[in-house]
Amino acid sequence: MIACRDRHPLALAHSVTENDLLHHTWIAPATGSPLYADLQRVLADLGAAATRPTYSGGSLSAVMEVLTESGSLTVLPCSVVFTQRRH
Repeated sequence: MIACRDRHPLALAHSVTENDLLHHTWIAPATGSPLYADLQRVLADLGAAATRPTYSGGSLSAVMEVLTESGSLTVLPCSVVFTQRRH
């Protein structure tokens, strides 16, 4: 699932296009993790395979900290997004 912070402009939008996603920075999960592969697939599907993440985290807590304090997007499991939905 593509995730963003609470009150992010995309979270408040009535609809989101692929182009909207390309205009935001991305946070990468730890290199080599299944989520990193998911992020690479998402970016390739959007036509932005060469996009460099603004942050690459080694732990879920680090990724969540950067996500909640930035305008960036990331890829997270649905269960994580659900439990962290207020952040």
